[in-house]
Amino acid sequence: TTLGASPLRSLIARLLDLAPPLALGSALFVLGVLTEERGVVRASGLALALVALSWTGLSVAMLARRGDTPGKRAMGLEVVTASGARPSFAQAAAREAIPYLALVPLVGPLFAAAELGGVFFGDARTLHDRLTGTRVVARRRDRASETSPTAPLR
Repeated sequence: TTLGASPLRSLIARLLDLAPPLALGSALFVLGVLTEERGVVRASGLALALVALSWTGLSVAMLARRGDTPGKRAMGLEVVTASGARPSFAQAAAREAIPYLALVPLVGPLFAAAELGGVFFGDARTLHDRLTGTRVVARRRDRASETSPTAPLR
């Protein structure tokens, strides 16, 4: 069987995945605040939303195509279904969209607690993994050659 990913490795992978959009979004927000113009603040908010959507779209495509994201790849992890296959596009999209529920007022904190609770109890799967039928595992060596730039497309 394939070994599950440790919560620490998964957390580091997620932080690596979030670093570029958070850095860009923070820069846009600071630019908007420093200019003190309402139009620039609105524009920077819209740009932040576009960065988040673009980054989420990129993550979905990478998960469906390769089974990983840049952070997961750097940490030697991949996302698989119960059968060990890569997630479908629908599973990858749901897996990346579900964590945004933590931003919903009132229910967000409850969702975030449920999301994190799964990491530390049971089989260390997050709520979004449970809901989409996926799990994060240590990358298999045979899969690494399959996703190389020179590997033929199937």
